[in-house]
Amino acid sequence: MKKLFTLIAVAALALGANAQTVINLAGLQTSDFTYDEAAYETSTWTDSADPSITAPAFTKKGTNVLEALTLTGKNVAYWYKAGSDKTNFFILCNDYFTVGGKGAKLVISNAKAGQTITLNVAAKADYTGTVTPVFSSTNASMVGEAPVLQTKNEFVDVAFTVSENGDVTIEETAKGYNIKSITIADGEAVEVTEYVYEGSSWTLGQRAGTTVNNSATYAHGGKLEITGKDDKAFGAAKDITAAGKTYKSIKLSNGAQNTLTMPEGKTAKKVTFYSYVNKAKADAAEANYWAEVNSVEYKTKEGAENPATLMKVYTDTENYQTNPDVISFDLADVSSFTFTNKGDQPCVVIIVSTKASTDGITNVKSVVLNSNIAYNLSGQKVGNDYKGVVIINGKKMLRK
Repeated sequence: MKKLFTLIAVAALALGANAQTVINLAGLQTSDFTYDEAAYETSTWTDSADPSITAPAFTKKGTNVLEALTLTGKNVAYWYKAGSDKTNFFILCNDYFTVGGKGAKLVISNAKAGQTITLNVAAKADYTGTVTPVFSSTNASMVGEAPVLQTKNEFVDVAFTVSENGDVTIEETAKGYNIKSITIADGEAVEVTEYVYEGSSWTLGQRAGTTVNNSATYAHGGKLEITGKDDKAFGAAKDITAAGKTYKSIKLSNGAQNTLTMPEGKTAKKVTFYSYVNKAKADAAEANYWAEVNSVEYKTKEGAENPATLMKVYTDTENYQTNPDVISFDLADVSSFTFTNKGDQPCVVIIVSTKASTDGITNVKSVVLNSNIAYNLSGQKVGNDYKGVVIINGKKMLRK
């Protein structure tokens, strides 16, 4: 059996070493790929219009398979997930590489912020209808308008700008496509000010002395851990929309404290939670809320010093995946911080910013301002008699 390389292992190509790297996908053979024989088998494609034309191909085996077909020695891997078998899913034509349908994800590993990834692509068939190949991406933004791919032999460039260091995933969501090349070019350095912690681009592991996957590390260098319960593990949940992009959410452990660590040399000034409660509202046993963020506690009782940050979106809420709860907390240039939920299990995508907001704690559905609460530079709540630099509503001031 051929060994399935991890994306880290196949990222041997140092993208930053050259101004431009071109990966040609024309004329490939099955021997150019590393794959798991339990997931794929090699086959032969025959052109239905001209049986004399054939090409090597890969056929997916089994159902609901999520495995990598990796271009050996390059930083490119195709992943495929579907609920049914597909014949000749990847075809190695002489002039291009064919991705046989929607659901395939092209992963460029170890990309750098500011780089441009350009795909030279065309439709895999002549389409006359309104549904044509459409591309979406994670950790990259499309440059310009999305092209309309309707003609098999009309290749165009589709470019994406990398948002931050780490893996870039590009997915065609409608029809499949033909691709001749991938060009990775260095561009102007991009200042990374936001770091995403979500449930797919992570490497799971165990904290010392534990046996479950309670520690997640990310390509950007950050880490997320369950530090409140040693027997609880992270899991991936449903896709949700966060800051206009789709991410896989993380199932947190109900009531357990979590610790989020920033990439080395970075500090957090704001954290935003995009979440839904993993239960129908009618079945919820109690109010659900963020009970603690960076050692600041929140209560639900009337007259509490810090009003509760209630979660209002449940799995029976209309459009809950595209309209999750959104709430932000200002932080005080911390390299790590804790957070804890109370109530039922939430599923969340976390975006941490190195830039401060201006309004303290903000919920897009209702604004909550703690105008009289002060914090020291470590993010700890302090009393009125505290002397020195304090932060109130995200603004620094000196108390004498």
